[in-house]
Amino acid sequence: MRHIEVHRSMVTLTTRRHRLQMPASDNTIAVEYGRIKHHLDAYIRFLYQSDIQIHLVIYGRKLKRLKRRLKTMYIRNYSAGGIVKNEQDEILFICQNNEHLDLPKGGVKKGEKPREAALREVNEETGAVDLTIIRKSHKTWKIKKDAHGALTLNTCIWYEMVAPRQELTPQTAEGIISARWIKREACIQQQRKRSLNTELWLRQAASPLIPVKDLKLPLDVTPDSPTELLTPFLSYEKAINYSPTTSILLLKALP
Repeated sequence: MRHIEVHRSMVTLTTRRHRLQMPASDNTIAVEYGRIKHHLDAYIRFLYQSDIQIHLVIYGRKLKRLKRRLKTMYIRNYSAGGIVKNEQDEILFICQNNEHLDLPKGGVKKGEKPREAALREVNEETGAVDLTIIRKSHKTWKIKKDAHGALTLNTCIWYEMVAPRQELTPQTAEGIISARWIKREACIQQQRKRSLNTELWLRQAASPLIPVKDLKLPLDVTPDSPTELLTPFLSYEKAINYSPTTSILLLKALP
């Protein structure tokens, strides 16, 4: 199973068997991948260009084939980040201008190893020192645009770290307004918005989703136009300013 952040939504690649084992959620759509590459691109572009907030589950016979197709569709780049814990079992979080709680991370420079980039980025974004990597944790994927406007697939490699509790200095030049130590339980209880990276870590890689609809992939999908599969969501494009709550209510109302 692989989770991918796409703008405000999340895409999960999985197999038919694992799709049926997911716990329930109301804001999920499941589609079967029909081995046509531009169908996958059409879903990604539709979600990236719209302001809806859903969880799209794309499933097929083989997860490796799905991931391989996605990797060949976009330019690849890499980043690294840290899940830093102190002696009081608190986790190091940052808060950016969008007010999302997030984990510190950043791009891997040319000639730099991912673990070196993770240590450097945590230090730069939070001011934390005496960082020690315990082990590699997991990877996350994110679709975003580069400086030329092309969609890219960013792979972030996460490392579990430890550091003593200390005063933190957020990197305000990069839009980070605060850095703080928060216990995992307190983070779950907070009503503040969390990034998808944070959500995935809190759930310990357990998917929160199950398909509430089971739609077949149409044959006449083109990457330059919305798919018939997602036609019910076209109303969202006329309601870009809808809140996430309103978007989910609209989704529930679909036949």
